[in-house]
Amino acid sequence: MSEVVRRRPSSSWWQVQVLNRVLLWIDALTFLIMGAIGYMVNTVFGAMFTNGTETSTVGLLYPVESETREAKKLDGMWNFVRSDSSNPSQGLREKWFSDDLAKFRPTIGMPVPSSYNDVTEDASIRDHVGTVWYDRRFFVPKSWQLQRVFVRFGSVHYDSVVWINGQQVLKHEFGHLPFEADISQVLEYGKENRITVLCDNVLLQVTIPQGKIVNSPVDGGVELVQTYTFDFFNYAGIHRSVELYTVPQVFIRDVVVNTDLVGDEGHIYYTVESSLNSSIAADLQATVKILDKAGTVVGVDTATGAELKGVVIVKNVKPWWPYLMHEEYGYMYSMEVTLEGKSNEASEPVGEIFDVYRMKVGVRTLEWNNTSFLINGQPIYFRGFGRHEDSDIRGKGLDYALLTKDFNLLKWVGANAYRTSHYPYSEESMQFADEHGIMIIDECPSVDTENYSQILLEKHKASIEQLIHRDRNHPSVVMWSIANEPRTGQFAADAYFEAVAKYTRALDPSRPVTAAIAVGVNDDRAMCTLCVYPCFLGWVYGRRRLRESAKKFVDVCCVCGLVIYQMTFVAVTVKAILLLDLSPVSSLSILLEMTRFVLKIHAFVRSSVPEVLKENAIIPTFRQFVYFLFAPTLIYRNEYPRTETIRWRIVLNHTLEIIALLYMFYIYSGSSPLFNQTGIIPSSTGSTVHKLFLCILPANYYFIYFIYASMHSWHNAWAELLRFGDRLFYRDWWNATSFAAYVRAHNAIVHNFLYTYVYKDFYDKVWQSKKEAASVVFLISALVNEAILLRFFYPVLMGQFLFMGLLIANVEFGNVLVLALLSVGHAIETSQYSTEYYARRNCPELLLGNRTGVVVTEGSGSGFMDLRC
Repeated sequence: MSEVVRRRPSSSWWQVQVLNRVLLWIDALTFLIMGAIGYMVNTVFGAMFTNGTETSTVGLLYPVESETREAKKLDGMWNFVRSDSSNPSQGLREKWFSDDLAKFRPTIGMPVPSSYNDVTEDASIRDHVGTVWYDRRFFVPKSWQLQRVFVRFGSVHYDSVVWINGQQVLKHEFGHLPFEADISQVLEYGKENRITVLCDNVLLQVTIPQGKIVNSPVDGGVELVQTYTFDFFNYAGIHRSVELYTVPQVFIRDVVVNTDLVGDEGHIYYTVESSLNSSIAADLQATVKILDKAGTVVGVDTATGAELKGVVIVKNVKPWWPYLMHEEYGYMYSMEVTLEGKSNEASEPVGEIFDVYRMKVGVRTLEWNNTSFLINGQPIYFRGFGRHEDSDIRGKGLDYALLTKDFNLLKWVGANAYRTSHYPYSEESMQFADEHGIMIIDECPSVDTENYSQILLEKHKASIEQLIHRDRNHPSVVMWSIANEPRTGQFAADAYFEAVAKYTRALDPSRPVTAAIAVGVNDDRAMCTLCVYPCFLGWVYGRRRLRESAKKFVDVCCVCGLVIYQMTFVAVTVKAILLLDLSPVSSLSILLEMTRFVLKIHAFVRSSVPEVLKENAIIPTFRQFVYFLFAPTLIYRNEYPRTETIRWRIVLNHTLEIIALLYMFYIYSGSSPLFNQTGIIPSSTGSTVHKLFLCILPANYYFIYFIYASMHSWHNAWAELLRFGDRLFYRDWWNATSFAAYVRAHNAIVHNFLYTYVYKDFYDKVWQSKKEAASVVFLISALVNEAILLRFFYPVLMGQFLFMGLLIANVEFGNVLVLALLSVGHAIETSQYSTEYYARRNCPELLLGNRTGVVVTEGSGSGFMDLRC
């Protein structure tokens, strides 16, 4: 045998002590860090995705004519110029907005509203990437000089800038949504005026929706190509009507309506916003009248003061119902709002009418729960489609004939709803839906969202705010859809969409928030364990349509699938721990959580399947499944005893106990013997026995702290948070007079699982012998406990459990002797596992090729030999 050279420690005694304390402290805190890391990540990203400026849309009432308002459409043929894709800002540099476009470039006629892509036979226009320009002239009568004049666009895709007579009046981003500006000061009254519009269709990673610009090789060079992942064409242009409308100097800027049903009464809550500031608006009053379809006034209310709000009560109201849900579906009342009051001029009389605005309102209520969506208190089933506004030639341009045909087709097939996939549809479409009783899931233009950023989030929220501002008064709109098929598998997706959903609910809590999700379960960041539930439902419902002969085959396949899933779940977890070379405490915490989920899944399937496979059985809900995953129990029940409230004082007390016990764990770690020199300094039987005795006190401290922190403080804190009523997590194990009694008492949660799902199944279905069934329970328990200690995997626990289970489990020692033997056992565990761990760290070359199964043989760090590297 070659000479073995003894190594000297490279550090001084105090340096070793300090380093050891630091390492122990880090390991002790790893459990908390691993548990809190998800919360920390979401908090950081949540903070990043909730800061930023948020602006509110002002005005934008749909243009209607009245005693005080006039409107004029600018639809028709406009002049059109396409910029060079390689030089998109040329028009801005050369100031094409300063005069007629025809003086800068040759123009062609372009119909408005329409998309420009398919109107011509020119492929360069159809596939154009970049800016295009529109202009036309219009006449403004002198009579408008005493009014305020607005220009309003229903939609321009995507970016747009508007000039009147060469002066910029507004900029807007987002297609499919309206925007307007007061142009009273830049108009020439009694003359022709010129309007110029710049439209940019480029989609980037910070636009809604997203896209990319790439260079595509062509003959003689490259050309810019717009790419995107959504599956519809990126039509561009002035898609909806352009209108001029006038309002008085003091006018109704906005009207917000909410409705409720109380018996046979309809309550219409309204808020009227005027153009005056609050101090002057205090002299105003708003009179609101509700008229039925016959023109009869059925309700009146008057509001005064700085906040013009109130409620109109309509007797014997006719609610708004979806199509086919009531014989008089889509009933709409007319709402007439009159703004009047004392003018600023003393010569003008009190009660002068400033402005009159009329709109349609429908009276209905929305409710929803885990099983039903209710309109006016009645459950409704959604039958419908996801639509598009595309059509040949006109692209996404507004077309009343096409709109009418679409709604006739919807009603012809018996549909009562559609989703505005994947962008806001025209305001005229919303009005059609109101009148025809068609429910709308109103979707913002976020499609295939990826590469999440703060800039993107601010734009996403802005698009939702503009959508809700536009459509909040439509009774047909019953849900807000915040995205279509986003990439929810990405790291920042959770915090991003949490911020978007929270913002949407804050803007309008009266409607539910939804999204169209189409991500594979392997790519989604949602907890993979939740995938068990839909598979469970597939098993239950799928087999009911099969013949009896095929059901058994399906059952066997599903059981095999469950076993493969559980084994894969374990294998992937263990592989990750080994590849990352995690610390012992990190490995222990992860393996404990893995074991908990494996046992939970087995308990859920084992308890539920025999019942739900029966005819007309009650299927456990997803809510019940998720609650069980987090409840402090391993026995599945459809219902558990629940407390009435959460006592936060109890939660705080138990949390403080856990923190204090972790601190005490660290303090008493100073009394532990050092094992980190194993394999460096020679060991002997005497030194090993000496360390064993030195471990008795700290090992039992650790055991008591761990048992109290986990079985008492941790489980009771979770039980209180979940209002879980059954809190028998342990019994008086300190009074156990045998090891069998101790095992049953010290961890009631695990014992109940073993008894319910292991002992009883083996006894009833395999052996009709209590002794054999008990032996299986002890063997499985030993294997699981040893597997959890993956960083060591030295079968000390297995030997102890088998010894107690097979030989002395039921021997009555008395509680004093049982506690004494347990104390020695804890010391043996601590000593042997610590020695084994550091031996493997310090002498890995001695361990290679020297294993038989999972037991380390020659070269082992057992401590009963002269082990050195």
